[in-house]
Amino acid sequence: MPLHSNPLTPLQANQEKRQHVRRWWGLGVVLLATFVAILDVNIVNVAIPSIQQNLRASLPQIELVVAGYTFPYGLALIAGGRLGDVYGIRRFFLLGVILFTLCSALCALAPSPEVLIATRVGQAIGAALFYPQVLSFIQVGFPGPERRLALSLWGAAIGLASTGGQLLGGLLILANIAGLGWRLIFLINVPLGLLTILGAAFFLFEHHQARAARLDVRGLLILTLGLLLLFYPLIEGRAAAWPWWMLLCFPISLLILLSFGWYERRVAARGQVPLVEPALGRKPSFILGNSLTILFFATNMGLFFTLPLYLQDGLHFTAIESGLFFTPLALGFTLSSALASRLVAKIGSWVLMLAFGLTLLGFLGLMVTLLLSGAGEPAWIPFLLLLALTGIGQGLGIAPLFSVTLAGIAEHDAGVASGVLETSTQMSYALGVALIGIVFFSAIGGEQALVTATRSAFTHAFIICLLAISGCALILLFVTPLLIKYARS
Repeated sequence: MPLHSNPLTPLQANQEKRQHVRRWWGLGVVLLATFVAILDVNIVNVAIPSIQQNLRASLPQIELVVAGYTFPYGLALIAGGRLGDVYGIRRFFLLGVILFTLCSALCALAPSPEVLIATRVGQAIGAALFYPQVLSFIQVGFPGPERRLALSLWGAAIGLASTGGQLLGGLLILANIAGLGWRLIFLINVPLGLLTILGAAFFLFEHHQARAARLDVRGLLILTLGLLLLFYPLIEGRAAAWPWWMLLCFPISLLILLSFGWYERRVAARGQVPLVEPALGRKPSFILGNSLTILFFATNMGLFFTLPLYLQDGLHFTAIESGLFFTPLALGFTLSSALASRLVAKIGSWVLMLAFGLTLLGFLGLMVTLLLSGAGEPAWIPFLLLLALTGIGQGLGIAPLFSVTLAGIAEHDAGVASGVLETSTQMSYALGVALIGIVFFSAIGGEQALVTATRSAFTHAFIICLLAISGCALILLFVTPLLIKYARS
């Protein structure tokens, strides 16, 4: 007779209930950490003018304030995921949040650009240690329908942080509490971080992988070098006008990453535990899911990057006014992310088709609205409603996409698989900005034209970008059935 058919004793029932409550409180803790990690990718952008003026930072230093977070964060995610697999999810979640919170406080106290850059790197390493543990916690701790709901709430947290970061940053700088100005965008992380640490200490359970393992240091070094040569030109290429040596980084990176795959297969053949399990590369749903994740987030970043350029440089809106335009998109993203699990329960992974279809309709609608506006401002009510529609589509897609991609991943590989997926996400941000930046600035006549270009030139450039990202959304729509087929096989 199966064990689950035996009635539970009152003591067992009480323990099971307490574990259930603890898991959901633990989810709240990791969602708060998710919000903070993603928030810090975006919130600093709106503070750049204040930081530059207050610290008398040069343009290269300001670029490093931004890249000092995104660059090491993207590099360290896979390592952070595997460290959690080997040494414990809870342990590395706590270690990462403590480091992140400490460095956030040091960012706020930074007396010079050099100190700010160094502490931003510390923030990034802390985030890379704790963030992969979030998906590991969900993969390990939530079965079946509960996992769908947990992933939907996780998607809502990402949407709120991604779309609300610039608005929150602008409001904090505008409030200028105690004359702290831009320092508030880092100080806000301190109480949030302390709350996360306290919650993790009480509610997160520890999980070690079942098989003994040690960290594959040599594989980590090879992977880091390959990702370094991939991420650096993506992040800095446009600002440096794409010199030849940056373009050369791409094929060299590809060769190093291929050699990494060969090395990991050798490690596995010796009976040791590799940094990235080669079996992941033989799962079509994982490979295709990562590819669609890159396309999905690069497409979204294309809109996030070009919309402020159109509003601020083309229509001369302030940063706060521009940030307010993200409100309908943020609301649509957050609400649909939270409700995605209900739709998944009814129509399964096919919700991705609905998500990408709505996103495509939103992009095309925005493009038509701009075409009808001519040289004037677009009709704002339809424009805002279409932004909300786009947000609904994006929000519906994120959790099911991650769920399908991670389906069937073994528990002992949950952390590194999450790290690979999050690295794909970070690469897509950089790729989206790099490629759509080329399209936008080519259409407008170069970055120097930001000051001299007419409103109609900005409108034209934004329309071209919307056409490009609509093409990407169309690819997502057509390839998704293949991903669903692979995930079910």
